[in-house]
Amino acid sequence: MNETLTPIEAGLYLNLHVRTISRLAKKGLIPALKVGRRWRFKKAALEEWLLCGKTTPGKNEATI
Repeated sequence: MNETLTPIEAGLYLNLHVRTISRLAKKGLIPALKVGRRWRFKKAALEEWLLCGKTTPGKNEATI
């Protein structure tokens, strides 16, 4: 299943502060989805981002 995380959950998963997660998402430095005004993160995309050692994955995946 494709698990979607909130910024708080993503921060806990990556061991980063929620503000850092939101800042990285806003800058396009971490794979993220914007649903309305809120950020969401696919756990599988975060895992791939970590494994590949990406520092700049490009633009965010999508804006809904």
